Order: sequence, then C-alpha cells, then structure tokens
Amino acid sequence: MADACLADKPQEACGVFGIYAPEGVQAARDIYYALLALQHRGQESAGVAVSETQGKKGNLSVKKGMGVVSEAIDEADLEMLKGNLGVGHVRYSTTGESTLQNAQPIAMRYIKGSLALVHNGNISNAEELRERQALRGQAHYTTSDSEVLAYELVRARLRTTSIEKAAAAAACTLRGGYAVIVMSPRKLVGIRDPYGIKPLALGKKGESMLLASESAAFSAIG
Repeated sequence: MADACLADKPQEACGVFGIYAPEGVQAARDIYYALLALQHRGQESAGVAVSETQGKKGNLSVKKGMGVVSEAIDEADLEMLKGNLGVGHVRYSTTGESTLQNAQPIAMRYIKGSLALVHNGNISNAEELRERQALRGQAHYTTSDSEVLAYELVRARLRTTSIEKAAAAAACTLRGGYAVIVMSPRKLVGIRDPYGIKPLALGKKGESMLLASESAAFSAIG
C-alpha cells in the first residue's frame, strides 16, 4: 500500500545524471555541478560513482552522503573520485526510508565486473521481485526498489553478452514509471519505462555524452 504521507508531496522525485567523457577527463566535477542544478528534485541524500573506462576491470569509486549535494560531497571527495565515466543522484524518497543505506548510486561488484546505477521513479512490482530474489538466496541491504532493480540487472547480465542486452532483459521484468542510468566498466546506458513517464534527456559537451533528468544539468556544466 502506498504511504499516505506521500499524497501531498511532489512526485517527480529524484534527479539522475550520467556522463561518458573522453579518456583522461575527470568526470566527478561535472557530475557535482550537474547535481547542484538538479538539487530541487531531492534534498535527502546525494552521491557520485565513477570509473576509468581504460582502467582495471571492476574499478569503481563511490561517495554518497545525507543532505544536499554540498553537504554530501566536498572538495576532497572530488579529488578522490577519479574516472571519465560516472553517474550521480539526488534523492527524494518515494520508496524506502531516508537513510544513508538507501542513498544512491547503487554500486555492485560481481563476477563480470562492476556496475553502478541511479534511479528515478517507482518499481510497482518491487516487492514481488524482492521476494523472488530472496527465495533465490539474495540478501537485501536496503529498503529501496533501486536495489531490487540493480539485482535484476546483474542477474540479466550474467545471462547476456552485453550490458545493453541485460538492460533490455531486466526492463522486461519491471513495472511502473522509471528512468535509470547504468554505468558498466566501459559503457553508459539509459533506460526509461515503455510509456516515458519519467524524463531522461540526452546531451553532449564536446566529446562527452550526457544523460540527465532535466536539461538544466547540461547548462550547469556548459
């Protein structure tokens, strides 16, 4: 049953951003400024995940924290977050408690490498999927539907030959309105629900490719 307390709150929750920059370009600062431009979409928590597309397989750096972007991520964090591929998130919780445990990006390392994802929206069949995952022996560490989505993606990736095919297969198991940005060790993939309920814009900065909840994020980084 939906939380009645959400009835009088804005439902265009969360802001997501992703960037694939040329090798050698550090993406973290662009992600940070893009998240500042998306701050109105969520003030509960913020986070960034980056990796080097030409680095060691499975390399992944993540920083997330409670509060607004400037509280969750500082200058030292930006210096530590090395990578030309990355995603960022600002959260307004519609599913799951407002805790650091539920902050995004959701990042995982598994047998085929690593992935991180950011998610805006609601997976309406999340509890059904969570129960199936639990019966397969999957442990859950958050109360958000984003973790459920991530496990569906990992499971699909183990059975397919690319992250694109895994994203398509995982999407077939989901119900609801959602926009998701996934970063694998070498690729950035955007997923929207079939009806396009949640927004996801495509942009470009020089040779960098961008995905975001709103084009305001593109303006913020030039």
